[in-house]
Amino acid sequence: CNDVIVMVKGRTICKQYLRKLMNLSERLGVKKFLRWNLKWTPNVAMPYYYRASDVYVHTSISEGFSLTLLEAMASGIPVIGNNLSSIPEAIGDPRMLFSNKDELSEKILSVLYDKKPEMFGMEAFNRVISNGFTSLDQSRKYLHLYEEVMH
Repeated sequence: CNDVIVMVKGRTICKQYLRKLMNLSERLGVKKFLRWNLKWTPNVAMPYYYRASDVYVHTSISEGFSLTLLEAMASGIPVIGNNLSSIPEAIGDPRMLFSNKDELSEKILSVLYDKKPEMFGMEAFNRVISNGFTSLDQSRKYLHLYEEVMH
């Protein structure tokens, strides 16, 4: 796809791994489609990245209940994630899960070209709201738990 820009957002402490990825992108001829932003970003600025995206892809293979997934979903953009760990529980839509690189490619292309990304984004947003995944809902749950433990 010649009309796609991939923003790689994250941090790594392993510079050797980062060099390997950058060399691979050059070897595969996709370097011109990648933008790397590996600096720390304050949490309050992350919604700007999410909202500027057409799709958020979460490739982690080991994850707790990921806040980044929920933040992206709450921003109303489609979220595609690995079918491992607690990621399926957070995303909740099997159409948005992948198990290998071929499935990942298919999911991204499907969201971008076959379907309306806004539809998937609204479904993701509604999942966050209807399942009590907002920070307000979570705060209330912690307060309730705290009150139970203290009594």
